Amino acid sequence: MTKRSYLSFMVVFCLCWSATAHAYDAVDTAFADLRASLDRIETQLPVIANAADAAAAMIVDGAGLHIEDRPLSHELTQSPGAMFITKHRHNVTLSLIGDRLIVAAQDRRFTIDTAGLPVVTAWTFKCELFAACVRRGEVPVVRQSFEIDTRRRRYWRYEGQRFHDDRWLDGDDASFTPGALGSRYLSGLRDVLLDLDTAGRNAIERAVARARAARDSGGDIYFVAGGPYLPHRLAPHLHAGLHTPEAPRVNAGPVPLGDHTPGLNDFVIAFGVDAHVGGEWWGDVDRLRMAGLGVAWVVNGCNTSPRDLEPGDLLVDLWTPVGDGLVKVEHYDARLGPANTFAADAVRRAILVSLN
Repeated sequence: MTKRSYLSFMVVFCLCWSATAHAYDAVDTAFADLRASLDRIETQLPVIANAADAAAAMIVDGAGLHIEDRPLSHELTQSPGAMFITKHRHNVTLSLIGDRLIVAAQDRRFTIDTAGLPVVTAWTFKCELFAACVRRGEVPVVRQSFEIDTRRRRYWRYEGQRFHDDRWLDGDDASFTPGALGSRYLSGLRDVLLDLDTAGRNAIERAVARARAARDSGGDIYFVAGGPYLPHRLAPHLHAGLHTPEAPRVNAGPVPLGDHTPGLNDFVIAFGVDAHVGGEWWGDVDRLRMAGLGVAWVVNGCNTSPRDLEPGDLLVDLWTPVGDGLVKVEHYDARLGPANTFAADAVRRAILVSLN
């Protein structure tokens, strides 16, 4: 252990010991709010299923899906579970207005309350859209995670293809009844949240304690975020360009952190989703680890070996499955309903609530 690493470790230990007990209530509050939001979305499954049915009627007839909100479009088109139905005529529109998701199809407008979870609501709609297309005799091509499709053979085979010409699913099967796939997705998210609240609770509370220690010692809290949506989710709340404890610095991507180098009383929270801890994706990892309170790596733990962690590092596992998708469709090789963004956002909420 280097002198610098030992000093960082001792700073982390001393400053965080007294703060850990205060983290419990904040995490409880954040997770309780998320459970309530998932329940609110589930009550709207009939509306979501009707919107998906109207959209599917047009899409199987050649229409495309246009997603007006840019961050949401990135999430729905670049994550595992995405469908290649946005590359044709844009006759079905998905828009986000405040806390409302609006689906416009067949000269009708369906308004859905996102309950503060626009990504979850949109993916619930996409699950229902898949089922609605299957009921009409078409199987949409779904993007498979590159964690599974490592050589991208499947991706290149179906790239740009809207519907399968080599697969068929029985639309009369009970698994494709309106509301079924959406309900399974929301149930899967509750399981992820339960894992975060149990197996992942200690790591989250330690991250909260370090964030509070940085704030109380006058240090800075740096947020580094990757993925198609999370950087956009962070920015409105944290005022990009600032890095005070009340408004941590936000970076839409890996380091560098502008002209700033973390100091002895600083803490870094790195949201990498499926990135490897300390891997090349992060760029100048040594610079991140200059933070005296260490780095919390908010990633999928299955990609991390204990050898990747150094003194001062903290692994906050997202507890999401390899390949991200939660909903397994029988006789189909790609899962629907990704969870990484939801899980990372749950950790974000727990930390921010604790700082208020």
